Amino acid sequence: MIDSRLVVKVAMRRYTYFGILKTTFQEIAKVLDVLPGQVYQCYPFKDLLTIAVMERLLQKYYRQVVNAFDTSKNFRENLLLVLKARYSFVKTHYRIYLTLESSMEQENYHKLEEVYSLVRNRILDHPKCYLLVSKTDDVVTPAVLNEFITVLDEELFNCFRVFQRKLLLNQRQLNSIFDQQYKISEEFLAKMNQ
Repeated sequence: MIDSRLVVKVAMRRYTYFGILKTTFQEIAKVLDVLPGQVYQCYPFKDLLTIAVMERLLQKYYRQVVNAFDTSKNFRENLLLVLKARYSFVKTHYRIYLTLESSMEQENYHKLEEVYSLVRNRILDHPKCYLLVSKTDDVVTPAVLNEFITVLDEELFNCFRVFQRKLLLNQRQLNSIFDQQYKISEEFLAKMNQ
């Protein structure tokens, strides 16, 4: 039996470079030098594989976010560090974001949202995150940070919905998405300081 972690690793790489819709189990099997049936034994449906890939990616992303936190800096400075980590991550994996919603059946997309919430909450419960929000001069709580990240993510997916039909983004379009994220962050900080 093939290791399911290997299947996820190969799928993640192919999703990143070609998008979810253009990746098949046959291609994954070819890279792993196994029969397609062995891939299906690990993940009987592509949506299950996509959820596993996204869970791994989200864990990687939120680790990057936590590592970006610098408890010697204030919340505003940390927010900019987190945005940089976010931009770097989205630039690398934008084809996944671009094809995610259209590649999954609706009930499985809801399962993915549950996985996303669980992973995010684990990170927001991280001691480094608590230390950041408790020592800052700004009035921030983990709940506020959670709400802010939710707003950023909703906006990110809305932007990708706009570009979804083309299945490709040029650098200018990608930068406009990041500019929008930065604007939301500035508005969030301005509200916090009132």
